[in-house]
Amino acid sequence: MAKMYTCDEVAERYKVRVITVWDWIRQRKLNAIKLGREYRISEDDLIQFENSEKQFRQMTKVRKEKWMVIVTKSWSRNV
Repeated sequence: MAKMYTCDEVAERYKVRVITVWDWIRQRKLNAIKLGREYRISEDDLIQFENSEKQFRQMTKVRKEKWMVIVTKSWSRNV
């Protein structure tokens, strides 16, 4: 069976606050199992979360680069 992490452990791993981990769970970015009043996150779910965040960051980076090119081109025409 895969190791299960608490929200505190996940927050420590990613150097964020616990409330951020709760937000990821509520937004369904991070899968979790609720046990009573606590959440547990499996190692597999953390790996899936990391991969999806990497893809998101890469897409965002490409959009920012395209935006910078557009802004730079339009600015250089006006000067």
